[in-house]
Amino acid sequence: MLTKSLKGNQNFIPILIFVLWLIGFSVLNLGDFHFNATLASAVLIATTVVTMSLVVNSFSYFKRNFYFTFLFSAGFLLLSCCLENINFFAGLFFLHLILAQILFKGETEQYIFNAFDLGFYMGLAIIFYPPFWIFGIFLLFHFIVLGKTQFLNFIFAILGMAALFLLCFELMAIFDAWHFWHIFTDQWTMTTIQLGLNHLFLLPIFLIIIIAAIDYYSNINRQSANKKTVFFDAVLWIIFALIYLALYNADNDNGLLLLLLPIVLFASNFLSFSKNYWQKEFMIWVFLISLGLYRFHEYIKVPDLFDSVTF
Repeated sequence: MLTKSLKGNQNFIPILIFVLWLIGFSVLNLGDFHFNATLASAVLIATTVVTMSLVVNSFSYFKRNFYFTFLFSAGFLLLSCCLENINFFAGLFFLHLILAQILFKGETEQYIFNAFDLGFYMGLAIIFYPPFWIFGIFLLFHFIVLGKTQFLNFIFAILGMAALFLLCFELMAIFDAWHFWHIFTDQWTMTTIQLGLNHLFLLPIFLIIIIAAIDYYSNINRQSANKKTVFFDAVLWIIFALIYLALYNADNDNGLLLLLLPIVLFASNFLSFSKNYWQKEFMIWVFLISLGLYRFHEYIKVPDLFDSVTF
């Protein structure tokens, strides 16, 4: 059912998905919207979802369906929480702007922003949420991997970050606001991840992504050079996202959102080219049910079947 609904080029499909997403997001977070910070976080999340959907759906291999839009929206709907943490969502918005440029460039060879802009935006992401310094390394490593033809972009990205931090230092010196520097450095303290039983609900998604990745790499010789670049960057992003989760995610349940885009890229690619209808339908429903169980697990009452069992 969902497979057939999402396959097509009708404009009303993504509009309907986004309207349903807005309704669902409002219902799930209705009790939080009386704070300005949570409302601003909701706006940042909505902008991120729309921006990435527009960019990725412009890719030649996703133009025939809306799998990415649907799965990416569902992920943000059911993984987003703690909306009062506006710093995280502001930083996440700029990270996705950077990732949108990198993926768009990989697919079309066209620029939305230049390398200096990307460095500047990365600096903003780090200022809003200092643990995102890890993705500053991702950006620089991205240009290094591309080879000597991108050496100037590597330098410009560093200059972009340096220009923003220099500006911030000047403002702190002018207004004698060095307490902001102490707040900034305090957030660099590492808080290693603590896995819980609720993360087991996401295990089916990761098994599906492994299947999707195997399918992609088993057919990699058929892929265009642009598509290989896009998915290489996706894998690179996963590596740095996992590093972030290992070092900083103990006090922030929203960290899993950093893995969402590359995971949905692989899943959408599998759904786009698999010819098995029931396999695709099963994958979509497993994705949704796993996210739903993860989001609402605290409301699930497990029968006390073993209370009377002794050993």
